[in-house]
Amino acid sequence: MDNVALILIDIQKSFVYGQWKKYFGDSDVVKIKSTFDRCASLLQDLSPQIPVLLTRVPFYNPDDFDFYGTIGEFASERHYTSIIKPCNDIMDAEGIHEWIQDVVLKKKISTIIIGGCVTTSCIRVSSISLVKHYNNIPNRPTFVVDLSLCAARVQNYVLRCPMCMDMYLQDGCNYLCGHCESSGLPLESPVDRAVSDMKKSGVMVVDSHNWQSVQKNVTE
Repeated sequence: MDNVALILIDIQKSFVYGQWKKYFGDSDVVKIKSTFDRCASLLQDLSPQIPVLLTRVPFYNPDDFDFYGTIGEFASERHYTSIIKPCNDIMDAEGIHEWIQDVVLKKKISTIIIGGCVTTSCIRVSSISLVKHYNNIPNRPTFVVDLSLCAARVQNYVLRCPMCMDMYLQDGCNYLCGHCESSGLPLESPVDRAVSDMKKSGVMVVDSHNWQSVQKNVTE
């Protein structure tokens, strides 16, 4: 049986409508919005029996802090656990240890799937941190990042040469030399690098988890 729980990181209005989006612009968040829609659709079809943890970052403006779309309604109706994540690392959020212990020790969950935003930051940092912290617990779960439920800014899918990637990693600069494709050097996007970092740290990364299989197993 595919025994899973789900963590959705920071599915909040700010990233597609609010202050965060305004800083980067509409065109740079289109992948994030479409991913949020997929997350909401998944929750609608997901059995209430499956444990779900939702995180939020503490935006000051209530409209920025609120969950995106129908996510808040599902959280309330199904009593999903919701915690505040004060930084990129979910391990700094109050309540994460209790939730992990509950789903692993009490509910015997073997796989914890992670989605949300953004792939290059909170998803990368939090998934790696989860593996590090729970690597040695009894019956430790497998932590899986489902890329179909994750997204980043469009700029973070742009392929870069090593020099442009180094500049990005140093200060998040979106500078592009303009000669990346003709340089003959290996190209990599920030999302590619994040996926590589997660895999090297023991996180399982998949293009898309078989959620239909989860639904079938739960209802049988």
